[in-house]
Amino acid sequence: MRQPMSRREFLRRCQALGAALAARAAASPLHADRPAPETMPRIRVGTFELSRLVLDSQPFFGQGHWRYLVCKAMFQYFTDERIVETLDRAAAAGVDTMLARPGRRDGQDLYKLHEACLQRGGKLTNLLAEHVSKGTGEDYAAGLAAKKDVRCAFIGPGRTDAWFQAGSGGFRTLQRVLGKIDKAGGCTAVAVNDGDLLPDYERYADRGLLKIDLFVQTGCTSHDYPAKQREKALQAIRSVNRPVILRDVLPADAPAGQAQAVIEEVLKRLPRKDGLCLGVFPRDDPAQIDRYAALVKRLTVGPLPPATAPATARSG
Repeated sequence: MRQPMSRREFLRRCQALGAALAARAAASPLHADRPAPETMPRIRVGTFELSRLVLDSQPFFGQGHWRYLVCKAMFQYFTDERIVETLDRAAAAGVDTMLARPGRRDGQDLYKLHEACLQRGGKLTNLLAEHVSKGTGEDYAAGLAAKKDVRCAFIGPGRTDAWFQAGSGGFRTLQRVLGKIDKAGGCTAVAVNDGDLLPDYERYADRGLLKIDLFVQTGCTSHDYPAKQREKALQAIRSVNRPVILRDVLPADAPAGQAQAVIEEVLKRLPRKDGLCLGVFPRDDPAQIDRYAALVKRLTVGPLPPATAPATARSG
């Protein structure tokens, strides 16, 4: 059994990894034989602009729902070095944002690995930080929002949807959580599983009762990922004016051909203001991130619409 790694040993390994990657980049820069990438379309979240394609961190932890052996292979494949290589490949394709949970691989924190990547010049600079907790986690979420590379922090949808539907006590909890995140300096987001709630959330936000800059909408909540759930999510997204990141349209272990068809169809219907979060597995498909980025660039039509001025949240 692998022994837990001490903080000192972790920092030493991060420094060594940064030095090794810097040396490798100097000798043979990533994609040195390719022309500079086209500009990735952007979306606007609060005072920030982010790449319309957002990298999902779930494959780094072997998280998928269809093929057990592929999920196991993902976890084995994504060493620290390969996670950093994937971040660099995504950045080279124009992706500057990752949706990440503060999960751990063998005792190592993905957030600290991302910090080490930035310190040696990594270009995937923005994090959307999701805290999944059985408790409220409001202080932890506010702490994530205070990190300089975190553009937006939020609580997982299992909690936020429950608070929103739990009456005045739950609503006040949601208000308090969003207020703490806002005070910490980050943009505020609400993660949503039930698309029917999306217009209700926005109505309260428009009235100044909730401070919301962004929605993170789950495309499919069932592990079989039915098309009717994606359709419901897309209809809900079209009913709100605030930007939305759509995730979980297919599991990270979906076969490449099926994933390509679904993603192309989603992009054709996703409003211009909104982004799409996707995971990749370079071992089985080295060109996957480049292909997804090319789809986003090709299927994004028209300019970014002007920002909607959010109402100032108030208590009560």
